[in-house]
Amino acid sequence: EWLFQHLDDASRRKGELVKATQILSLDGFSLRMLNLKLVRWDANRKAESQDLYPQQQDKMLFVNSPKALLWAWTRVVRPLLPKRVAEKTQLIDTSRPAGLKALEKCCRLEGLPVFLGGSSSIPWPPDPNVLFPPLGPLTFGKDGTFVRYD
Repeated sequence: EWLFQHLDDASRRKGELVKATQILSLDGFSLRMLNLKLVRWDANRKAESQDLYPQQQDKMLFVNSPKALLWAWTRVVRPLLPKRVAEKTQLIDTSRPAGLKALEKCCRLEGLPVFLGGSSSIPWPPDPNVLFPPLGPLTFGKDGTFVRYD
């Protein structure tokens, strides 16, 4: 809900739809680390998010992935995915210039931390109060449930 409120606020300020691009580093990832319960839980949360806010998600990018995973993704996994999912999900090799160009199509490299392939010197993890200041007072409905930020 919080992310949707920020995207909605940014869309209103910009005058056009602003979408979220998620970037996840797979540095140090191995199949032994994969927890199927967590994967199912995450898939269910993403499905709920897509149902509630279909306009919110733009792309999901994975960087710093092992070479074997890049190979498997390109030749085995991606061809099996629905076209819409395959277009929104990318594994990017940031050690190659072509990978950095693909990443740059989605975001400015100077805004990304170094470990994600960018050149930003912002400390990680960042202070959320600095990056995402409060939007304003909360508005609650008659029954006391959260409605929106003013």
